[in-house]
Amino acid sequence: LAGTRFIGSLLSWIQQFKKADRSAAYALLRERLIYVSAAEMLRLVESFYPDAVEPELVRRVATRQGRKPYEVRMDPVGRKEVQALRSQTLFLGMSEGARLDLVRRANVGLLVNEQIIVTAEPDMSRWRSALGKLKQRSEQDARFSSIYLIDDFVASGTTLLRQENGAWDGKLHRFRKVLREAENALADVGGLLDPDWALHVHHYVATQPASSLIQAREAEARAVLADGWFPKVTFSFGHVLPPSAAVDPSDPAMAHLVSTYYNSDIETAHNTAGGGTSTDIRWGYKNCGLTLVLEHNTPNNTLPLIWGSTDGSNGHPMRPLFRRRQRHS
Repeated sequence: LAGTRFIGSLLSWIQQFKKADRSAAYALLRERLIYVSAAEMLRLVESFYPDAVEPELVRRVATRQGRKPYEVRMDPVGRKEVQALRSQTLFLGMSEGARLDLVRRANVGLLVNEQIIVTAEPDMSRWRSALGKLKQRSEQDARFSSIYLIDDFVASGTTLLRQENGAWDGKLHRFRKVLREAENALADVGGLLDPDWALHVHHYVATQPASSLIQAREAEARAVLADGWFPKVTFSFGHVLPPSAAVDPSDPAMAHLVSTYYNSDIETAHNTAGGGTSTDIRWGYKNCGLTLVLEHNTPNNTLPLIWGSTDGSNGHPMRPLFRRRQRHS
């Protein structure tokens, strides 16, 4: 909050615990908290293109030419093909956490504004404009060969892709519908996508379980939906958190804190645990039990001990150490 120093927030937070529990609460903060600062997030944004995008473009050219990636980089013709593929790449943000304004600034001279769209659900005029600008800066029959969906963080992967009551849902599934509509609408100008196009999903930060789970879940969706799914999907991550980022529920000291200082008033339709009838999120959304704070927000997968805020009218008055900005109202 404006004018509030961290030490003030810390004192207010620690005072909500009984004296006997304060050492365990402080140990949680001192030994387990993972804080991603603004400078660190900026580095993850800046490294996105050189670490995740450029190597993939070079790999595709190398595969086409039957050469090694380093040979493509050394050859003027190979570099020109990489440049052409770069021009045919579109970047879309799955949330405001994608920081596409910073992606644009970090890659001036490599990417143009028309390649960067701040939403994964653009209206038809935006699709048509992006395709038109591509045709102007390259061949008239050019189409997009790569699309990158970008987000800041993935913890459980359910927001990205999940199956509920036999039906698929999530940002990735919804994007397939949006993309299909755009493809159909742009058929009059030769279509939006190259026949060999690929979808890439990038998160700046991921938990270790999510980094493997979302790939397995995507493979399941591919098998079930078949031709109704994307032809190719790859995943990349700026940084994968270690397993120690999650608290072990069997730890008696942590189990005591989590149970004693939880207030169900923080539960909403958007942050409850899901599955069955349970709405309890004392261990965070999907029971992730994380100790993670991002500089621009606190994920709901993080322990509510860290971000929960209640007035105490119905139980313990939770005080936040790092506030959470709800994306839903």
